[in-house]
Amino acid sequence: MWADSSALVVAVACAGVGLVVAWHQPRNLLGWLFLGIAACFVFSIDSERYAVADYRLSHGTWPLGPASLFLDALWAPAIVALGLVILLFPDGRTGSRRWSRVLWAYLGVGAAWPLSIYAVTVGAIAGHSIHILPSGDLSVVDVPTGNAAWLSTAQAVVVPVLVVFWLAIVGRQALSWRRADGERRQQLKWLMSGAAICAAGGSAAELIASLDPHMSAAAQAAVNLLGFAVAALPVSIGVGILKYRLYEIDRIISRTPGLLT
Repeated sequence: MWADSSALVVAVACAGVGLVVAWHQPRNLLGWLFLGIAACFVFSIDSERYAVADYRLSHGTWPLGPASLFLDALWAPAIVALGLVILLFPDGRTGSRRWSRVLWAYLGVGAAWPLSIYAVTVGAIAGHSIHILPSGDLSVVDVPTGNAAWLSTAQAVVVPVLVVFWLAIVGRQALSWRRADGERRQQLKWLMSGAAICAAGGSAAELIASLDPHMSAAAQAAVNLLGFAVAALPVSIGVGILKYRLYEIDRIISRTPGLLT
């Protein structure tokens, strides 16, 4: 997962967009989804700090310690939901029966990811083998070993399938953009621009984290800065839904290829 400050940037962006969309279009599911995503990220960040204070500093004497371990894993359904908002853009509907089936398949695969993490978490709690990393994550979730080693295999299967779904979803919206005109085309321009910037920023953040796993000060600063790029996705979706031209969209699109090279 991204560094906490980057996740917080994304959470604030999702919360702001969610509030505006839910206020102006309360029947649009996307506004409420964004609010849910923001809540998941915030609870995840807070629970990590609580877990460190409880299990690493207070030897597990604080109340609700196990609850913090479950809340920590909320980043996983939040990431799954980000793919969902792209699929349902801009009106909260799939638009066809075929894509409704894709939606349910995506939800089924997406649910397998957090459920796997929760199963390992339950095992750690039941076995009284709770070891919290300095980051606040449960050790056996970040580095599955022993009876939890199956989690690595499960994630190696589930995550690539989710990536295939995401590629198909983005491809579908790209084809829609080519066929659309007028207002709909402008909405999809916002979506494609935000998705491109988000993908570039998110990929760069993951690359930095993998090259510098101990996260030096320079790496941390870079990841924090890239959090703003990831936040481009909810912001662009919100603007597209509300049809509000904050600035010239074609200028963003013309610069996007440079971000990806």
